[in-house]
Amino acid sequence: MEKVSVVIPVYNSEGTVRTVVEALHETMRSRIDYEVILVDDHSTDGSLGVCKQLAEEFPFVRCVHLSRNFGQQNAKLAGLHYVTGDYVVYMDDDLQNPPELIFRLIDEIRKGYDVVYTRSGRKEQSLLKNLGSLGNDMMARWLLRKPRGLRLSSYYIFTRLISDELRKFSGPFPYPSGTIFQLTTNIGTVEVPHRKREIGRSHYTFRKMLALWMHGFVGFSIAPLRLASLVGVTLSVFGVTLGAVLLVQKLVSPETVLGGWTSVMVAILVLSGAQLLFLGVLGEYVGRILLMVNGKPQFLVKQVYGGGGDESPKDGDRQVA
Repeated sequence: MEKVSVVIPVYNSEGTVRTVVEALHETMRSRIDYEVILVDDHSTDGSLGVCKQLAEEFPFVRCVHLSRNFGQQNAKLAGLHYVTGDYVVYMDDDLQNPPELIFRLIDEIRKGYDVVYTRSGRKEQSLLKNLGSLGNDMMARWLLRKPRGLRLSSYYIFTRLISDELRKFSGPFPYPSGTIFQLTTNIGTVEVPHRKREIGRSHYTFRKMLALWMHGFVGFSIAPLRLASLVGVTLSVFGVTLGAVLLVQKLVSPETVLGGWTSVMVAILVLSGAQLLFLGVLGEYVGRILLMVNGKPQFLVKQVYGGGGDESPKDGDRQVA
């Protein structure tokens, strides 16, 4: 019999996480074998207590408590180390992803896809978050070869084969969709509405959205380095061409006054700005290598509750680069 594992990263969602789990239970019970992995990313409210209660009440719920706040993508990866299902579903803890429509994803992936993303006509979220999602989507299309027509979302399903490969990622900055696009092109989509957030507010700040964008930008492609090389070659060719034109102009008209303070300053600012920009990109790559060499952890599991009884972390529960 097929089994579905639902991984839900939880952060400061004590008002919604119980509703999400109960909605999943009502939808999936008696229809399919399932489990729910709640990964508490070191919440500062009462979310951990709610997750522990759910793990005590429901045998299909397991609560994984992280030692500090590692971020949503790291929490997702941590959850993969506890799944046992044939399919794995990622979804949020804020009820904007409708739990009762999970069988739309399950029915679609049964058609033979490796991954199925949800898509929504209109996302009920702030303008800043919509712009962040658009920027992330454009980056994924350009750098990660995201299939045309596919919109990235946090509500998607994938097979155990993909799950096993995602779990092998050893870097400190996981980006599941970036890894997925390197593994398969057999990806489907399904229409699911995106609800308005009724309780609390989004924890995805501008800083976190920028960090996620950078994980994809420099974490899964060397295209930025190639772009830097291309810009350097272009500027060099432009400089040589302009110099040749000015030399010819001076030879033809010796009385012509070339250059000037303004043009020199503009050239210096443009060239130095481009140099600093691409030095920053190169520094980002070098910095990530340094963090990997120093063993920056992906996550550290402090305690696991439910799923057959409370347990202490195992050796594999501390993941490092």
